[in-house]
Amino acid sequence: MARYSYVSGSERDELAVPSQGLIEAALSGDVEFVTESLKSKTVDVNYIGTVNLRVKCIETVLREEEADEIEIQYRDFVTDVTPLFAAAHSGHVEIARKLLSAGADVNQELFRGFATTAAAREGHCVLLEMLLKAGASQLACEDAILEACLCGQAKAAELLICSEMTGPDVAQHALVSASCRGFVDVVTTLIKNGVDINCTRRVLLQSVKPALHANVDCTPLVAAIVSRQVSVVKYLLEAGARSNCCVRLGAWSWDIFSGEELRVGACLGEPYNEVWCAVEYYEASGQILNLLLQHQISFLESQQQGRNLLCHAILCQNAEAMDVLLNAGADVEFRLRTKKGHEFRPIHLAARMGCLPILKQVIFYGCEVDSRTETGDTALMLAAKSDQADCFLELIVSGADLGLVNNNGESAVHLVKRSVFGSSLADIFRQAITTGRKVCSSNLEVFSLLHFVAGIGNTELLQMILQHSSEDLSKHDGLGLTPSMVAVKSWPHRGFPAPD
Repeated sequence: MARYSYVSGSERDELAVPSQGLIEAALSGDVEFVTESLKSKTVDVNYIGTVNLRVKCIETVLREEEADEIEIQYRDFVTDVTPLFAAAHSGHVEIARKLLSAGADVNQELFRGFATTAAAREGHCVLLEMLLKAGASQLACEDAILEACLCGQAKAAELLICSEMTGPDVAQHALVSASCRGFVDVVTTLIKNGVDINCTRRVLLQSVKPALHANVDCTPLVAAIVSRQVSVVKYLLEAGARSNCCVRLGAWSWDIFSGEELRVGACLGEPYNEVWCAVEYYEASGQILNLLLQHQISFLESQQQGRNLLCHAILCQNAEAMDVLLNAGADVEFRLRTKKGHEFRPIHLAARMGCLPILKQVIFYGCEVDSRTETGDTALMLAAKSDQADCFLELIVSGADLGLVNNNGESAVHLVKRSVFGSSLADIFRQAITTGRKVCSSNLEVFSLLHFVAGIGNTELLQMILQHSSEDLSKHDGLGLTPSMVAVKSWPHRGFPAPD
């Protein structure tokens, strides 16, 4: 039993000064003073005194689409310690040995943990091993291994896991926590010593983009993906981690009947597997998403309620993730279907969501610009309905057909006139013509650019069109009028300018 651990009243007051001196000597490493103090019967080897302790603190700095950065800071705390805790914290092995021989309690818990916790936090492995041999309890060992894994102390974690004094639940929690922080050496150590690589534990996951700050039940692999820890993801996949575990981390939900997308907030969306998680919590270099696709290429065909990864990348408006998926062979013409028969393709979703960079990508990868939904709408029509002027212009430049109508007999131009950018339609056509691309219409009775411009009386734009081509001058629109007739009818005082 420890000497003078249980005294009261005036006796404890008499022990306070020399016992406090023992703590300060243990903290500073004064072996001679400690040796002399332990010879005195007035010293309590387990005395709890207050000191100014300089403690290693690990701070996680979140980065947008990059791995969380670990910052090590030392902060001063006024806190309670025992002589053994002070020696363990400072790494003074000889002093710790003398204190243990004098009866110091290795399992005394303080606000900052046990002596084992202090030794593990600072990486004092020789001293930690001594404490283990001195009879550290399971509680002391479990507290220490959690601290070691949070601080990236792989050697300390190995000593503790090999001591067989830590329960599986705590070891698994330590593994998931280390995966979050990117301590691949700690992760390697724990897995090699039997910790379940596919365990599920509740930890705090954080992200800047998309915003996330929530306690989530997840595997080490999911924790590493959300924290963008490339090296940990790579090791876990090589070590045999499963990649088919579903987790609820997404911010999007879908109505399986109407096909409507709903942004519901982080952790409230549909459960999905690791590769879907890697799309939403995309890592800037694309390595994590590529690693998962290389690990299991069938992920490209995985679906959630009729949607695939391309759909998810569009919802997340992540052009970089989209590029990785398309380069890996994702089907740019994938048909998304709902239970009520709604059908559309990635280009339709991109146009409706207003994702201009992604719209350019799917067009570049060869999607059919004039493909239709179940209602006969093209991407051009959906852009008009959704008030997406930039996407409307991009589709025109890319050769979208203005001469098509949907199942209701509505053309893209007809829909634009009801949109918020209807008054800018002439300017959109001007921008399209300036690119040197031809504005396409397969049916002049539905839409003719020359007839349209003649009708609005924009002579500058009319001259631009005539400079490129005058072959439609004699053609009739749906009312049987030529461009000249339209101009005279709309602007009788101006007439129709002759082509240069």
